[in-house]
Amino acid sequence: MKDDAQTVEGASAVVAGSRKSGTAKFLALFADPVRRYSILEQVLLSATNFIFMLLLARHFPRESFGFFSGCWVGFYLLLSLHRAFVVVPFVIETADHALLRKAGRTWRRYNVLVLGIFTALCLAAAAGLNFLWPDGGWIAAMTVAATLLMIPGAYQEFNRRWSIQIGNIGAVLMAAAAYSAILLLGAGLAIRLENIWLALGGLWLAAFAAAVTSWARNRAFGIDAEFEPLRRFVGERRGYFAWSGISAVAYNGYNQIPPLILTIMAGPSAVALFQATRTFTQPMSVLMMAVDNFDRPRAIRSLNAGGMGEMFRQLLKATLVLFVMCMPIWLVLGLFPHQIIHLVYGGAYADGAVPIYLWIAFSVVSILAYPAETSLYVLKRPELVGRGRIWAGVASVVVCVATIPYLGANGALLGVISGWALSGSWSFWKFRRHMKHHHSTEAKPTASA
Repeated sequence: MKDDAQTVEGASAVVAGSRKSGTAKFLALFADPVRRYSILEQVLLSATNFIFMLLLARHFPRESFGFFSGCWVGFYLLLSLHRAFVVVPFVIETADHALLRKAGRTWRRYNVLVLGIFTALCLAAAAGLNFLWPDGGWIAAMTVAATLLMIPGAYQEFNRRWSIQIGNIGAVLMAAAAYSAILLLGAGLAIRLENIWLALGGLWLAAFAAAVTSWARNRAFGIDAEFEPLRRFVGERRGYFAWSGISAVAYNGYNQIPPLILTIMAGPSAVALFQATRTFTQPMSVLMMAVDNFDRPRAIRSLNAGGMGEMFRQLLKATLVLFVMCMPIWLVLGLFPHQIIHLVYGGAYADGAVPIYLWIAFSVVSILAYPAETSLYVLKRPELVGRGRIWAGVASVVVCVATIPYLGANGALLGVISGWALSGSWSFWKFRRHMKHHHSTEAKPTASA
């Protein structure tokens, strides 16, 4: 009996220890200082953008706020393309300090090249729109505004990622603080003088100040004077850049293109509703970016240290963190949509409850897609993501065109959600096939031996 009691007592201790260990591991996901500072930065940016958009939506007519929202959407569309062509490959190829020192100057020159090409193409598109569609001058104006915002915004994102690569978290936080202060001052000035263009000017100045702050703090990190000729640099990565770009264009087919279709088909008022309700779920998107900022490089290191399985487990941990942090936001928005809209906007967007429910569905689907899509990028297989995103982008555009005339902003949201669901499912399927192929290839030499 004594032995049995000791056995039971020992087993209980093991179970308790394992539970404690599991709880400790779970809490450790949030205790990491690097992840914590990243979340702090993104919370600051999220709160600032939320207040900025809230103030503009509350104080300007729907038509004026709708025009600003179109510029905002175009700005983030260009940032997304820049991220695909520059930021994501930069993060993957400069994962440690030695690589960054060797290739840093080449990446800086490549970044300037991409920004120059983007600017020239966008200004040409704006001129073409103004010439071919005289009544669509407001869309040409949106294009020019988005292009001017893109230049400091993309340069800041490149320098921000550089700060993260070298572990200079102070630079990241200082840039975020500069951006936040200037953006809110710009909103106050725009409201006081009742001029929406001053809000756009404040956004440009905020992005410029953040870019200069990051650049100045990064200068202490020395890089080699030598650089690779851009023709050779781009030529060696032509396939990767091409598929990354195709993937980004398709990705925007179900992210930034739906609100642009909404703007054209339903006008600025409809896109104002889309953007006003989107503001409530912005914290969730920002949390995804915060986790991705530091967990993507960790996934690369996990791949090098433990293979694909270890990499995917690292990304699943990040996904769990996202779900835990987003759950309270989903609950509050889902239970009290009318009350929150009335509290924030008064009676301006009383028709926003259904869009809020759809934005919650969007955030759930996008988080579920995160580990598989990121895994394929880390494995340098953007073509696998890209093919799925092409189908997802086409499906999203079809859904938007079919539903926006009847459902307005809700139709655009259905297009966004359908695109994310299709793209995420495709990526999981392709990643599973890739893992099976990898394991079968590894097993063949063992079997023959």
